Amino acid sequence: MSTKLFVYGLLRPGYSLHTKISHFVLDAKPYTFSGLKLFTISSGLTYVVESDNLDDTVDGFLLDFADDSVFEITDPLEGFKGFDNISNFYERKLINGTWVYLGGSLLQRQNQ
Repeated sequence: MSTKLFVYGLLRPGYSLHTKISHFVLDAKPYTFSGLKLFTISSGLTYVVESDNLDDTVDGFLLDFADDSVFEITDPLEGFKGFDNISNFYERKLINGTWVYLGGSLLQRQNQ
């Protein structure tokens, strides 16, 4: 079964971190994800949070991979240290069959 990952920042095709995973990508399609809200902190980093409003959307790419081994690369890049870890920069969450990196508690605190 393939693994889908929605990317909206530096992991997108054409951006700096995409080269780290491009050889694993089976397919990449532009995609608009409903129910997410995008934030940008002062350093220019972006993150998303879930929103109850389906009119809130984020544009990015839907990447398809053969399996979840790509997370061995993307998790460290995104500062994801494990599920429910309070020191995560980003949280990885499965939403409607697609993995998304949401802003973790460390990143959200920087935006306050």
